[in-house]
Amino acid sequence: ARIYYSQPEATQGMSDISRENYDFLNSAKALSEMKGLICVPISIGQERIGVLVLHQFHSRGKLVEHDLQLLQGFADQTAVAIENARLYREAKTALHELAELSGQLQSRNQYLLKRNEIHDTLQQLTLQNKGVDAIIQTLQRMIGKPVSFIDCLQNQYYPQSAATRPTYSIDELSMIFSNRRTPVTLLLGKNNSACHYAYPIINGAVFFGCLTVETKLIPLPELDQIAIEQGSAILALELVKQQTISSIFYKKTHEFFQKLLQEKDPDALYARGQELGLSPSAAYSVVLFHLTPVQDLQQLDASVHRLVAMLKRRHKSIEQLVYGFHNHVTMLVSMNQQAVSQLIKQLGPMLKEWEQIESISL
Repeated sequence: ARIYYSQPEATQGMSDISRENYDFLNSAKALSEMKGLICVPISIGQERIGVLVLHQFHSRGKLVEHDLQLLQGFADQTAVAIENARLYREAKTALHELAELSGQLQSRNQYLLKRNEIHDTLQQLTLQNKGVDAIIQTLQRMIGKPVSFIDCLQNQYYPQSAATRPTYSIDELSMIFSNRRTPVTLLLGKNNSACHYAYPIINGAVFFGCLTVETKLIPLPELDQIAIEQGSAILALELVKQQTISSIFYKKTHEFFQKLLQEKDPDALYARGQELGLSPSAAYSVVLFHLTPVQDLQQLDASVHRLVAMLKRRHKSIEQLVYGFHNHVTMLVSMNQQAVSQLIKQLGPMLKEWEQIESISL
């Protein structure tokens, strides 16, 4: 703190201040007209944050030590006010950040609770053996949008009670996901007005099918994506279970059929035929499909299931028994020789299409 009594003295005393500050001090009135000047520091602790300056431009009276002390008192009060303002600003900022963080934590907590709820609900369905339809209907309720599941192993659509079916076929989906393992958006209808989010369900190297969501929002909201992802995992378990049951049935059917071929006793032959659901008065022809063996047995088993399902779907009007065992598919059909020849001709294009999708030769 100091008192200056002339412009040259003040200029010399302020020689170490910046040009900007000097111009600021001189802007109110020219320092050349100054008769006296007091400068006192504004400090917070050991930190100097500013200077309080008093100019005297008249000759009446003279600045004295009392004036210096009085101005220093004002400077100290100014420092307190500035510090209080800074603390208030920091507290307000911290409070805002805390409120924002609290909101984020609350939102995150709700998200985690919802995610756990989705997982627990879907897990209960599979533990209770509710089946695929129940899983799909639960997913629809969770996300509030139409959800479908296309089972490419068994050639079925879910929910089975749905009044309408997707406009894309099982074969088209199989082609889309033959070399793709990530979700895809399908734009359908006139002017691509219908949007479907398709999520593939894969176990190992086997493509089981896909979940589709009819939506106007792409990408799906995060919780909807979580529901679909967890739903696909539950569906994969359900489908593996169904595939295992089908494999057991196929094995049993194969064993029964082999015994039927070896049976000589008419009564026993009749009984075994009934066990397979065959009419004893009908004539049957056997069509045998041989799949080229591949190293991935899981993929081979899935291909066998898909071929069985396709044969049943494409020829459901024919009385038939179709099952797969190892790398063979056996088809028993009740028809005359001419009809069998016609059937074999029809099978040609269908099997070529199947080979392209499966990348397995017949």
